Amino acid sequence: MIRRDYEYEQVEFISKLLYTILFPQKSKKFNINDYKFDTRSLELKLDLMDLIKKNKFNDAEDMLFEHIAEDERENRGNGSLRVAVWFYLQLNHIDKETLEANDFSRREVLEGIQEIEQKAMNS
Repeated sequence: MIRRDYEYEQVEFISKLLYTILFPQKSKKFNINDYKFDTRSLELKLDLMDLIKKNKFNDAEDMLFEHIAEDERENRGNGSLRVAVWFYLQLNHIDKETLEANDFSRREVLEGIQEIEQKAMNS
C-alpha cells in the first residue's frame, strides 16, 4: 500500500492545478485516464506506458522531456505537457520501494511535476 506522504500529496495537488490549466474540462468529474490525447501525444503516452511497465522510469522521463523540448522548439502546443501530468500521476501511484529499486524516488516525481508546472505557467 502506498504511504501518503508530503511529496505524494504535493504531486496530487499540483496535478489538480495543472488540470485546470492544460485540460479543457466540461465536467468537475474529470479523469485524466479518460482524456482523448491527439495522435502524437497518444503515441508518447503509449511509449511511456510501456517503459513504466518495465520499471524504466528514468528512460521514460528522458523520453518525455525530449518530446517536451521538441514541442517547445516547434511551437506545437501543450500535448506533451498533458502527457507529463498523466506520467507523473502514474509514477506517483507506484510504491516508494519499486521506484527506489529502479533508481527513481518520490522526490524525483515531485520535482518532475514541479518542472511541468513551471513550463505550463510559462506557456
